[in-house]
Amino acid sequence: MPIKAIAQFVLLMLFLSMLYGCSKDQLDIDYELISLPFDEKVRCLEVHGDSLIIGGGNANSTGFIIQSDLNASTFNLVASDLDREVYDVTRYQGSWYIGLDSVEILFSSDLSSFQTYYWREEDWVSDLSKHPIRRFAQTNDGLYAVAGGELSFGVIYQTINANEWNPLEFDNEMRAICTFDNTVWAAGNGRLMRLTEGEEWQRIDLKAQFIADMIFTSPVSGIAITFDGVVLTTSDGGDSWSETESKNKGFLNRVVASGDQVLAIGNAGLIGVSNNQGESWKWYSLKEEIDLIDALIFNGECIIGAEEGMLVRFSLASLK
Repeated sequence: MPIKAIAQFVLLMLFLSMLYGCSKDQLDIDYELISLPFDEKVRCLEVHGDSLIIGGGNANSTGFIIQSDLNASTFNLVASDLDREVYDVTRYQGSWYIGLDSVEILFSSDLSSFQTYYWREEDWVSDLSKHPIRRFAQTNDGLYAVAGGELSFGVIYQTINANEWNPLEFDNEMRAICTFDNTVWAAGNGRLMRLTEGEEWQRIDLKAQFIADMIFTSPVSGIAITFDGVVLTTSDGGDSWSETESKNKGFLNRVVASGDQVLAIGNAGLIGVSNNQGESWKWYSLKEEIDLIDALIFNGECIIGAEEGMLVRFSLASLK
């Protein structure tokens, strides 16, 4: 066989080996796809009592809120023409709070009508039109929100009574926020902020890591994911982080946990599962390769909100 043909054959075998090596641990998963009444992006999910609250909307468009039973079998369209897309929904001190694009917050007592929160002039920050309210989180005595959108700067808002929201503005883009007991963590592009009860916000540098989401399962144990597919864990409250998965899987958007089981979801139907608090992972992929945006775990199942007005549902027991 000519040398050129041998070289081409070797290169072909090397390519096939690399392709197989990258995809061999992408496992199939048994799941159910559920279509919403319209095909816009599902950005947030919230369980309240026996209801599932679903919010979203495509970029630079109107927002929607849907109320469903926990089986996601019947849907009540609460709102379909909110001024901007919905990024998160939470309930605090007897009222609903809805985070929209352009740092807009709506509030409602029962989701039948909505009022706009008007920011005090002293709380204004620059470039409001480019900063969605990404996520809410709450402690026993406060509600927090994180905003950011254009890779330039980010804002953490905090309130006690939801009448006045005090902003903390940072040079780093901010995307993630979570709580455990009365400790708050907020993170984004190269920065982690931690607020411990009775203390001031503390900054922890994350160097080149861009945190997309994180969750703490105790005051010291946490898992964070980055947009480029890295999984990080901490056992000291966020002071230091270890990389348990490198950036070879795909873009990640959300991480959720139930007991020792942790799920990470991302673009193109990517689902990662860890049964040991994020130390090791198995990776699954959906045939539809739709982007997965938010997730909830309850009643032994996981429900995921995705693009194109889709929900994905599967049993946690099937992933072990």
